[in-house]
Amino acid sequence: PVVERAPDRPLRIFAFWKHYNWENHNLLPALAKFGEVVHYDPTEDFDPAAPGEPDREGRARMQERLRTLIIEAHARAPLDLLFFYASGASLDPPFLGRLAALGIPMVNFGHDDIVYFEDRKVDGIYRGNAHIASCFDVYCCTSAIGFQKALAVGATPYFMPGGGNPEVYRPRPGMQRDLDVVLVGARFYDRGETIEHLRGRGIEVQAFGRGWPSGPVSNDEQIELLSRARIVLGFNRCSG
Repeated sequence: PVVERAPDRPLRIFAFWKHYNWENHNLLPALAKFGEVVHYDPTEDFDPAAPGEPDREGRARMQERLRTLIIEAHARAPLDLLFFYASGASLDPPFLGRLAALGIPMVNFGHDDIVYFEDRKVDGIYRGNAHIASCFDVYCCTSAIGFQKALAVGATPYFMPGGGNPEVYRPRPGMQRDLDVVLVGARFYDRGETIEHLRGRGIEVQAFGRGWPSGPVSNDEQIELLSRARIVLGFNRCSG
């Protein structure tokens, strides 16, 4: 793609993502540093993470509403960027082609792109980013392997390793370090096996998130737990 200098003024950004627990606390303030952000969360119209068979009618309605909101926002004042944190579970190539025809630069942030770049297929489309990465002007990936996978499908990847907003995620002063090991994150892939192995070796690990008995925690609770932990446990796969 042709790289042009950003206008010398605050940007107008239309943003699309579903808020699970960290997105609004991190992405919104980060994007707001560049200018005005118009955010659409599709949850009311369609939940890409809902269990069972996908809601195809709800997804189609959500896509049409998304396109309408973008066109209306662009009519009020020109948009400089369409920012997505999305996957093939929400968006498909034909729809993204219609958005691209609007002529507004599009960027997608791919997360968990080692484990979920492909994921399973629904109606012939991967639920990950494999089929949609090339539809964006820039596809931001969080791993070297994700970068290679994006190149292989014809996308234009930008390597942007995962991290936390230091204005949000910072230790709280005065907290007692009374938890030995803390993991905050969903139970998937080999995390359960690893946690059970550590516990079997006498290491007391507290795990929070989808799939764990303790369940998910709020962003505020997460920061408190991390501030109380002697060791914060993280997972990062290094092979595809």
